[in-house]
Amino acid sequence: MMDDSRKPTLQQLTLAFVPFAFMIAASILVAVLQPAVAFARARFLIWTAVVLATPALVEFVLAWGRKPLSNYWRLFWTFSCLAYLAHFYYGFAILFRGDAGAVAQSQGTLVALSNYVVTGLWPLDALLSWITRKRPAWIRFLRFLTHFLVLVSFFLSAVIFHSGPGRWLGLAMSLAVAAAIAVRTISTRQAHARRQTAGGK
Repeated sequence: MMDDSRKPTLQQLTLAFVPFAFMIAASILVAVLQPAVAFARARFLIWTAVVLATPALVEFVLAWGRKPLSNYWRLFWTFSCLAYLAHFYYGFAILFRGDAGAVAQSQGTLVALSNYVVTGLWPLDALLSWITRKRPAWIRFLRFLTHFLVLVSFFLSAVIFHSGPGRWLGLAMSLAVAAAIAVRTISTRQAHARRQTAGGK
């Protein structure tokens, strides 16, 4: 199966880019009003990444293995990745000054390691979604693994380890993905039941 490789239409690009640009600008500018600017930017940028990743994760759950992923998925997945990389820059390079040991001590080795893995895999998956239509087994595995790790990473960082607006955004993302899983499960069972009924006639 191939992903839809059409160039994004102006409408598709606008619907994805406008919220991305607005939230990135707000994350950078509003943070100036906070006492710890770099920390605030890192926090606001991860909120931006969570919001933008939500529609991409939902579509992935609903479409994976059934139909090509759309340009909306590709755009939101890419823009969310860019927001996450900006968050990683402010967190790792600015707050922790590139000290991996300090990151592990602050976040825990497992969480820090998962963040590094996501930081490596996500840009690769986003890039591959634009440059190739074919999906060999290794790309399918990479895409599934990346979505799973992003979902788990966002859930842990937003819902488990933080409070306030970030937690609510993480919960909304989790509920949206859970709803997509439920819809997919129900539709799969209904399709299976229809096939059994048709086969019994």
